[in-house]
Amino acid sequence: MKGTVYEGGYRVPAIASWPGKLNPHKLTTPMHVSDWLPTIAGLVEYEVEEDPAWDGQDVWPMLTGQNTEPAQRTIYIVWGKHRLREALRHGNLKILRSRDTPWEMYDLEKDPYETTNLAEKMPEKLNELLEVYRLERAKDAE
Repeated sequence: MKGTVYEGGYRVPAIASWPGKLNPHKLTTPMHVSDWLPTIAGLVEYEVEEDPAWDGQDVWPMLTGQNTEPAQRTIYIVWGKHRLREALRHGNLKILRSRDTPWEMYDLEKDPYETTNLAEKMPEKLNELLEVYRLERAKDAE
């Protein structure tokens, strides 16, 4: 499934090692590569004069185990030239599509392998997620 916006296409393991600072443990919390910049900025106590509007968030409390309940978050993904594939994860729900195909929707907590498309069974929830998607897409540079 690599090269797709299904979980198998972009989900990858990550390792963070800092002897004396991080204890070995496993996290299943969704994180994104964009989280590293705000996390490192926080570690070095970088002060910004104005909000940099970073896409990521500081995940240090999750890495250290100080915070075991991650905040609800939205992860927006665009893949390929001319928006060939798109996805949005909002909490445990995820919508996705390939160009010119209908939107699919999955509950990743109950269905991590994305086998049961809920789009037709839950049209109200699909519409809610499509609105979140439109807000995220509006932030894109064209």
